[in-house]
Amino acid sequence: MNVRPLDAIVEEGLKRTHPESRDAKKPYGDVDYADPGYQSDGVHRYPLDTVEHLKAAWDYIHKSDDAAKYTADQVSKIKAKIVAAWKAKIDKDGPPSAESKSADDGEAARAAAERDREE
Repeated sequence: MNVRPLDAIVEEGLKRTHPESRDAKKPYGDVDYADPGYQSDGVHRYPLDTVEHLKAAWDYIHKSDDAAKYTADQVSKIKAKIVAAWKAKIDKDGPPSAESKSADDGEAARAAAERDREE
């Protein structure tokens, strides 16, 4: 049985009832994040602590508006962290769309480049 110290429980309760005591750079608390603060505001993004957060992180990093806020290297690192957490917490094979998302991203980039050439 895993018993948590009382001070940890109290601190967690205080953070829920007094949001001003939360760390603004870590909006979901002291959990792992796929983005350790790459953007200029230094806020950690894409928490990797729950199944719901992992699924949301995977979906959002594949949105062009979200991915555009990062360098290609940062996007690769973010995706790798999400995949690793997914394998550890959800499915050892990783996100079911991991390969198709990469293919979709490449196809979308090719289509955008083709449109640009036509204009």
